[in-house]
Amino acid sequence: MHQLKNSSILVIGGTGFIGTNLVKKLLRLGSKVTCLSLKRKQNKLTHKNLRYVFCDYANFNILKKKINKSFEYVVNLGGYI
Repeated sequence: MHQLKNSSILVIGGTGFIGTNLVKKLLRLGSKVTCLSLKRKQNKLTHKNLRYVFCDYANFNILKKKINKSFEYVVNLGGYI
């Protein structure tokens, strides 16, 4: 797990139940996390290494504009409910 320190990680669905717990763990490990979510969450986490992006990830053109960097890891926990 030490290889995740300072790693750039995109978590799709990072505001859901599993995603939130994963993000907390990744931040404790020292990762730089970007959460991609469809809807805004009222009580979102705050951390210096955490960034939120809200958009429909099925729309590639909007996604490309909002996320303009590369990631070392991508975790897809997203889904339409």
